[in-house]
Amino acid sequence: MKLDRRRLRLYAVTDRAWAGGEDALMAQIAAAIEGGAGMVQLREKNLPENELLEEAGRFVQLCRGRGAFSIINDSVETAARAGADGVHVGQSDLAAGQARAILGPDKIVGVSAHNVEEALRAQAAGADYLGVGAAFATGTKSDAKPISKETIRAITRAVDIPVVAIGGVGKGNILQLSGCGLAGVAVVSALFAQSDVRGAAQKMAALAGQIAAPIDLRGAIFDLDGTLTDSMYIWADAPRALVRRYGGNPPENLHEDIREMGRREASDYLIERFHLPCTAEEMMAGLNELVSDEYRLRVPLKPGAEALLRRLEGWGVPCCIATASEAFQAQSAMERLGQWKRFHSAVSCVQYGGKHTPGVYLEAAQRLGADPARTVVFEDALHAARTAKKAGFLVCGVYDRSSDADWPALSQLADWAVRDLNEFL
Repeated sequence: MKLDRRRLRLYAVTDRAWAGGEDALMAQIAAAIEGGAGMVQLREKNLPENELLEEAGRFVQLCRGRGAFSIINDSVETAARAGADGVHVGQSDLAAGQARAILGPDKIVGVSAHNVEEALRAQAAGADYLGVGAAFATGTKSDAKPISKETIRAITRAVDIPVVAIGGVGKGNILQLSGCGLAGVAVVSALFAQSDVRGAAQKMAALAGQIAAPIDLRGAIFDLDGTLTDSMYIWADAPRALVRRYGGNPPENLHEDIREMGRREASDYLIERFHLPCTAEEMMAGLNELVSDEYRLRVPLKPGAEALLRRLEGWGVPCCIATASEAFQAQSAMERLGQWKRFHSAVSCVQYGGKHTPGVYLEAAQRLGADPARTVVFEDALHAARTAKKAGFLVCGVYDRSSDADWPALSQLADWAVRDLNEFL
């Protein structure tokens, strides 16, 4: 069974202490699923085996009928006999490898972990997801000591399987887990101790959506002009102004001829085409002079950019800029717009070649410590998107009016295609 990490956004873990009888517990479980729980774990520590099996059978049918995954805590045998979707085991319970051997390859095995070593060992043994904690002090397990956000973040970066935080998570502290790279949260009292379980689940699911990425991204690389900023006008105006400065007579559509060129290539082209009395270095310096003030003082963000950057930050996805402009120009624009704090760095094609070759993207991914296969490149230019895709990156095509004619082809090539950056995921 393939585990969709979106199921883990809100993971409900039962505790009959707040429910009373079995019927009340089943009603609470149904309410939690209706409120947004995609996975439910039946946690019973004190029931005799025959009673647990009977309850587990009802539980499995309830979850199946409402479209949620059913997980049994600790008891692999009960999970197998009841036909549950999987089991969750702790470090002191049946090892993940043994659970996998009993349940087979098509069931879900979750494992508790408290540090990177335990997490890697569980993954190697065949775990499908990890429950990490305690994230905060909790009354459910009085002996569970909270671990730091740094430890949670280290675990999510070390493993390739999704991770949920468990232990003391509630609506008052869940957003403190922003930036940890979690797939979701597992909660007990935040749901089952509430008088309105369905309403509590709806609120927790909405909050979890702010910190839990729906796919496993390890990095995001943004083009600047036409993607992050509405600045393509610079590259329509500046080359013409520079050609005129040196006595040339450029056409209005000059920018279309150099749109796919890097700065050096464009400078050489303009000098040769218009027989300009300058060197490529002088031409590039002139371009910098003309465009730097625009970045520093005027260019605006594209629609949805700030909301997306804020969401990626909450998911713990590091970001970098890969631009045909100078890196300092990208930084000055983002500083003015209040977004530079959300970027690791900016990489320029001036140093790493144009976007017909993948050097600028590979350098950005290396700086982020991210595998290209789990890194998304945001681009408005079709040729650049092709380069990133060929190099093994995920690609999100971003609409810009300057490349309207290429939009159908970009939409077909890209893994995602958005007209507003906030539409991404």
